[in-house]
Amino acid sequence: MIKMSKKIPPDQTLQPSTSTIQRRLTLSIIAGGLVIVTVFLIFLFKSHLYKNKTTSPSVTLLSFQNPIAGLSVDISRMVDLVEKHAELKEGQDDIIDKIDKLKKLGINTLDVFIFPDKDHSALPVVALRGGQGFVFKQLLANYSLLAPYVEKITENQYRFKKEALPEEDWGDFPVDIYRLRLVNGDCFIAPDPLFESLPAGYDMIAQSPVAQFDGTIKGNNTVAGLTIRFPVNFIAGWQKKLDAHPLLQKQPLVMMMADMVMMWFKQLAKPFEQLQYMALKLRIDGDSRYLRYAHLFQPAIDGAVVYEKLKNKEADTGPGLIGSVIALLENPRLSVDLDFKENRLAFDIAWQSVDDQPVLEALAQATIGKIFERSMLSGEPTQEPISASYALAPQLTLQVDQTRLKSSLPHQISMNLFPDYFWPNGEEPNMNMELDPVTIPNAVLAEGEYEVLRINTHDGRDVHRSTKKILPPSVRFDNEQKNRIQLNVVPGTRAKDLSTAVLRFKVSVPTDLCLFNFKADTPDKTKQKDGILIVAERIERDIAEVYSQGCSGIWLFAYDKTGKAISAKESTSSSTGIFKRFNGVIDRLQVVVAKKIIEQTFDIETDLNKGGRIELTHQPQVPPRTRLEYSPVYKYFALSAKELADLQVEWFEDAAKVLLTPGLRIRLPNGPGSGHTQWETYFFGENRKQSIKGTSYSSGNTFGYWVDSGKLKNAHAVFGKVFITVAGKIEKLQFNYQGDQTFLKQHLSTGEDVRLAFNQNEIAYRSGSAKIIQVNAFDSENRHLKKDSYYRNKKGTTFQYFWGIPTKVEMDIATNFHERTIHFDLRKRPVNVKAYEGFKKKVSLRRNILNK
Repeated sequence: MIKMSKKIPPDQTLQPSTSTIQRRLTLSIIAGGLVIVTVFLIFLFKSHLYKNKTTSPSVTLLSFQNPIAGLSVDISRMVDLVEKHAELKEGQDDIIDKIDKLKKLGINTLDVFIFPDKDHSALPVVALRGGQGFVFKQLLANYSLLAPYVEKITENQYRFKKEALPEEDWGDFPVDIYRLRLVNGDCFIAPDPLFESLPAGYDMIAQSPVAQFDGTIKGNNTVAGLTIRFPVNFIAGWQKKLDAHPLLQKQPLVMMMADMVMMWFKQLAKPFEQLQYMALKLRIDGDSRYLRYAHLFQPAIDGAVVYEKLKNKEADTGPGLIGSVIALLENPRLSVDLDFKENRLAFDIAWQSVDDQPVLEALAQATIGKIFERSMLSGEPTQEPISASYALAPQLTLQVDQTRLKSSLPHQISMNLFPDYFWPNGEEPNMNMELDPVTIPNAVLAEGEYEVLRINTHDGRDVHRSTKKILPPSVRFDNEQKNRIQLNVVPGTRAKDLSTAVLRFKVSVPTDLCLFNFKADTPDKTKQKDGILIVAERIERDIAEVYSQGCSGIWLFAYDKTGKAISAKESTSSSTGIFKRFNGVIDRLQVVVAKKIIEQTFDIETDLNKGGRIELTHQPQVPPRTRLEYSPVYKYFALSAKELADLQVEWFEDAAKVLLTPGLRIRLPNGPGSGHTQWETYFFGENRKQSIKGTSYSSGNTFGYWVDSGKLKNAHAVFGKVFITVAGKIEKLQFNYQGDQTFLKQHLSTGEDVRLAFNQNEIAYRSGSAKIIQVNAFDSENRHLKKDSYYRNKKGTTFQYFWGIPTKVEMDIATNFHERTIHFDLRKRPVNVKAYEGFKKKVSLRRNILNK
């Protein structure tokens, strides 16, 4: 046995939490959490449903030889803990009354065992030990919540009234075979056959391998304990049962949800595949706390290897559970005994009550938190063709001048806060503000949150209406998203009354960066530098999964084979890992980690402009303030005639995206493309036509026809045509400032000229018959200026206005277009062929829709 313990120097000791109730109740919550885990397991098994619904299966004692999970809770000790540490006050008589009733029952322990069964996924057995039998009888007879649902059979035996239990609550659970029986003052809830030899039946449970492994963890004064047995290949077994269930065959939506849950569960359960048994117990002795944990590895697993890594503090496998346990061993607040014998690994962790909160947070992160982290940071690569969508490459500063940043940050944010619209909204009026992109170093990595402190009227009143929020609202400082800040005001407030608002910002900015680059096609996925360890666990097509140690933050950026930065599609992160999906195939992954992050909190008072927006004059002017565009500059792709000829219409019902854009779609080889579509569709069910209408849309590399998923599931086939127009050639022009009101001229390949003039914040241009796709303006610092929504056209000249003084304008112009009509006939599900062909013929005669 190895003992690892560290004394805390005086200057490292955290002061006790200011909330005594919160700190001390945490222990009771842990014990209660064990109960929740068991209830979750019961629900999980129950949710698989049962094979026989109308008949009661034959259950024998042989079914109860070895449970798969056991929970034991010392009720009396838990009640004592609540009484001693909850510090119940006046006005909480209801809680005190419930505690008194629970104490009068005289229950010492609650035991719950979950058993596998040939006719069911699982069956629970519950035992309340040490109670007074007559008290239970009185409870059953008089307690209004229980009496309607149980019926007395004999003096000490009761049955559950299945007819009184709602079908949706119990489903196919075999309520009819369960009995409640009082034996020697104890209360048992179990299938009737188990009672044939009680108490011998219960003694047999107590001698089961699960109970025996639980007994290997010694200790008095235990509040709660949990033991789980893991069958070999248990994940595959549950998947097999799930796939075979008839409900999933009849309900595609249920099958989709079940598959998503099972995929998450596989990731969650993966760390347990190497174990036979796992057990833990929580013990409290005065101000000392003890958490005892042990697990037995599967025979095929050499647990000595793991033990040696822990003993020597070697995390050479990269970030993960081993590294987290090592962090626990090095925690100065913990005394840890580490033991290994006969493939059984055990921990005894002890700490003092003063450290309850930080220790329990560390334990949660290192164990359950790490398991959930691995389950959440997961996804599968896209198998279908991926068209790239690009983004601006991140502007990174490896070393930031912290003094200069801190002095400029409040001013930078203040100058980029703008009042938006006021919304009366009845009893919940509010005013919105916009926070534009902020030009600070490493803005793409910076994060922030805010709190509204005051909303002032012109006569000095505070009209802020506070609302409860679980988490403070967040903001970003780059151009990846638009930040809206909501100011809630009390009912009756008028927009013109509003004067200023005081907001408190908490901002974190990485100031010391380290960069790591990984190629997707090379096996080297582990890199170390300056004490930082990075493991690129997966780089597969459009996804990346990375874990880290020794750093304060981690970000991912991806580049394809062209060397361009790919835009991100979705991302999930934790304290030590990140999963990210990109809009393109990854060739090089750049991992950015922060060695240091500064945090700054400050208050800003901002003008609300009498509850209205700050408007431009829509004449040439120097704008009162500069505003930047939050969206990136898109690169549009032209389509060749050959590429257009290869396009096909497909029916889209991807399960993972069913809530986004189900319907019909045309996927371009690159995107975004410039063009539009006109759809003519005729949907058909199994035997008759369906009146289904959709909406045409364009997004990225897709032209589509969106149909409500609820209506689409009724369709079995569709035919029709789509007329598509796309840009065949796109020319990019750039105009640089050479003086106000001077028209600059550039030539297009078509022979036409495009003319543009600068005049303060106004640009005026003439493009003739050429189609303008996009116009972007930049100032002298090459910042992307926000375009005002207002524009006007006068005698062929278009006037546009910006929130800054443009010195450069870029234009994308389509100078050639391709057109094509695509006919389609798609069958997603079986149809009555005769009826379908008759429907098509009828439409064809009336509309000449079919391509013959």
